[in-house]
Order: sequence, then C-alpha cells, then structure tokens
Amino acid sequence: MLIAQLTDLHVLADGAPAYGRVDTLGHLRRAVDHLNALPLDGVIITGDLVEDSSADSYATLRPELDRLAAPWWPIPGNHDGPAFWDVFDDRMTDPAREIGHVVDLPGLRLVLLDTRVEGDPFGRVDAARAGWLAEALDADLPTLLAMHHPPIRTGIAHMDRIGLEDLDALTAALQPRPPHAILCGHAHRTIQGRLGGVPVLVAPSSADAVALHLETDAPPAFALEPPGVLLHLMDGAELVTHLSHIGPYPEPRAAHETDQGSAHGA
Repeated sequence: MLIAQLTDLHVLADGAPAYGRVDTLGHLRRAVDHLNALPLDGVIITGDLVEDSSADSYATLRPELDRLAAPWWPIPGNHDGPAFWDVFDDRMTDPAREIGHVVDLPGLRLVLLDTRVEGDPFGRVDAARAGWLAEALDADLPTLLAMHHPPIRTGIAHMDRIGLEDLDALTAALQPRPPHAILCGHAHRTIQGRLGGVPVLVAPSSADAVALHLETDAPPAFALEPPGVLLHLMDGAELVTHLSHIGPYPEPRAAHETDQGSAHGA
C-alpha cells in the first residue's frame, strides 16, 4: 500500500502568489503531475490547503486536486477555516465535523484528525477530539494518524510557538492502540521525531520551505528550497517512508551509465 502525503499548499484565489512571491498554484500543479506519475493507492493532504480560507481560494484549488488520479483525503490546517468541511464533504465518509474522519483501505486505516483552533495559528486536541480519536484507533488494522500540527518540538522556535498545545489529551488517546506513525504538516520541512513510542513524520510543503534556523531568537523566514512529498509504503504492519522531491530534474538513468554510454565501476 503506497500512500502519498501532500501538505501546506497555501493556494490563493486566481493563483495570486503567497507572500507576494511564491507561486503556490504553479507548485501545486507540478505536485499533482508528480503524484500522477506514481503507483499510488491514495493521497493524504495534511492541511493548509489554502492561504486565507476564502471561498475564492478554495474555488481555485479544488479543480487542481480533482486532477489527482489516486483517491485523496484532506484534513484542515490553521489557514483553512471552518469552510473546509463544506468544500470537501464529498471526500469524506461519515465525518465528525471539526473533529475528523476515517478512511478504511484494504489492510490499512487512515485516521485524519482536525487540530485547528479557529482564529489562531496553534493547534489543540480537546476532549471531544481525543475521545473520537481513541475510538477511531480501536481497530484491528495497521493505522496511520494524519493531522496538521506536529505534536513534537521541531527546534524552529517560531514554529514551535504555534505548534500543538496541551499534549496530555492526545497522548492519552494514543495509549491503548497507538498508530504506526503520526503524519503532519505545518512546519514546511521534512522532520522526524517521536511522541512517546510513536514516530512523527512531518512532510515538506509542495511550495516553499520554512527556513532552517535553529537559534532560539531567529525571526520567522521562508526559503525557496526544493518542494516535495512523503511516500509512505505500508507492507503489512511495516512502514517505510521516502522523501520524493518535485522537479524539474533530469530523468533517472542506469547507475553505471556514463555520458558516452559505457559502463564504469561503482
């Protein structure tokens, strides 16, 4: 089972550039083309699908996501707003509005949890979300939990200040049947950590990156680094994750092929 993770699209109406300079719609189009060339069983989108939560931005975004060849399932981020649940109602089965929804695939359960706090950039898992999550995880299937805000400290101070607050309810909900991994966005970088014994895998944005400044007093900054997606390969109960950069880059060629077409030693 191969599941791609796309995150932090930040699309604006009519393709307007985010921050006045990042072509997020163009980046999304390239990301969709990239994903459509892969043998995917599905795509999880872990939040911040648009930049400003407006109906016009969602109207610009939706046709591009509908080009995905594989089934796709979103969860909101702090930039999405409550309209998310109406815009993507058709991508969910029996959703719990502003809490989450579940996708059951052959041999794999995907639990998508809303961590958004209306009007604020940070996230929270309250009692209602924690209770729903505990029930959703209670399945005899390998499970991946997807949500926007990472439940770990990233070391990027300005992002940690708007991270996931009050982890007690979340960690309690995970105790009986922890997922195989927690898939997140928000930080616009590839980051790995652990929450207790559960791996936390943070995907890069399909557009810009948060600058890798690990000084505690570093100001917020973004960088135009290569965008990418994470590819989560589930083989039974075993999970392997790959980072796939989105080009353009030259096509792969045989490891021992030279420009003259002759072989050489490794």
